[in-house]
Amino acid sequence: MNYRKYKGHIAFLLFGFLLAGCQGFFKKSTQPQVADHPVVVNPNEQQTTNHPGDVVHVPEFIAEKAPRVGVIFGPGGAKVLAEIGALQELERQKIPVVATVGLEWGALVGALYSLNGQSHEVDWKISQLPKVSFSSSNLFSKKMQPTTISEYDKYLAKVFASERVESTKLPFACPYIKRESSRSALVKKGALRNVLKSCWQYPPLFAEAQSLAAPYALADAVSYLKKNGAELIVLINVLENPSEKDFASWDDTSWVWFSWVPVHVALRSASGFGIQETIQIDTSAFDMADFDQRLRLIQVGKQGAASQIERLIKKYDF
Repeated sequence: MNYRKYKGHIAFLLFGFLLAGCQGFFKKSTQPQVADHPVVVNPNEQQTTNHPGDVVHVPEFIAEKAPRVGVIFGPGGAKVLAEIGALQELERQKIPVVATVGLEWGALVGALYSLNGQSHEVDWKISQLPKVSFSSSNLFSKKMQPTTISEYDKYLAKVFASERVESTKLPFACPYIKRESSRSALVKKGALRNVLKSCWQYPPLFAEAQSLAAPYALADAVSYLKKNGAELIVLINVLENPSEKDFASWDDTSWVWFSWVPVHVALRSASGFGIQETIQIDTSAFDMADFDQRLRLIQVGKQGAASQIERLIKKYDF
């Protein structure tokens, strides 16, 4: 073949191929890049992608980080010992608790946890609770009678010493009733050993005349937690709906029944007070005076809370 004869044609074809390649390169380099995966954006930030269908909008606090948690430790006498098990699960899953509020005997759990934010310390110090007898037996009946707060004076002095509410590692408060106005308020300062006396005195474990606690003050609790940086409010509830069997053995059933109805109503309406999540622990097998069942109650709390906390982890991206 005479290549000289077709030399001009060959050069023209090579130039055409080269030109086409250059055009393809510049066209590719100037086209917007499409992400392999959907782009997650903060709703407060300007959208930079040219493909709106590839954008997944999520709430601000999830887009940036997991929410900070404020915990309300619900009331329930000895049943609140199950809340220690729930705390252990929260700690194991590294849920960031930033503030606490305790209602009635839940105030003891919250106060002990607020000291250093460690559940094992709560377990250890509650194991030192004095054994107080609430039973009064005679030939005709066996009734449960309330005790006095003085039974716990030495215990409170031992576990809290000179610690004050203002100096706890985690912000802590608990609600009580102002006698002069009959309105609920939060105790946010003072010696912890004295604060607890106001926040956990509530029938049936304590007499009516001593009653100062406000275990239904959920609105106060939520407001306090939010002011202290909590973005997700979680209630740990160890109470069921009130029934006759819960108070049948107590000496003054009329007062006990009357006092606990509004508590249960408030707890069942938790979402209406701004509580986003409730960890419900079934303690129906226990009585409010079963302080000698600490280990069993803690285990029940741990088992009952595990799956619910797993759900929170998935829901809020902890």
